[in-house]
Amino acid sequence: MRLGTPNTFDIVANLTSKDKKQKELRRQYCLDGGAMVKPREMLRQFYEENYTHQEQFRSAWEALNKAEKKSWADRQAYEQAKADLFVLAGWST
Repeated sequence: MRLGTPNTFDIVANLTSKDKKQKELRRQYCLDGGAMVKPREMLRQFYEENYTHQEQFRSAWEALNKAEKKSWADRQAYEQAKADLFVLAGWST
């Protein structure tokens, strides 16, 4: 056997791992309310929420930067949008 060539055990282990990952993606999860949801649906919801928060942050940032005189309300909206985005991403401010 040449160095760096995968042996049969490595190939089987790799295929088994891939099969487990595929089964995991097809498996449904039970939420707190008892509803069943697939992992792909959870990801779709996360990305949809993330996009909404990013848009809110972007519009607040643009409003703050474009304003001739920075108002307290604009600054507060920007800070709130930034905090919401950080919480969603799991970051601390």
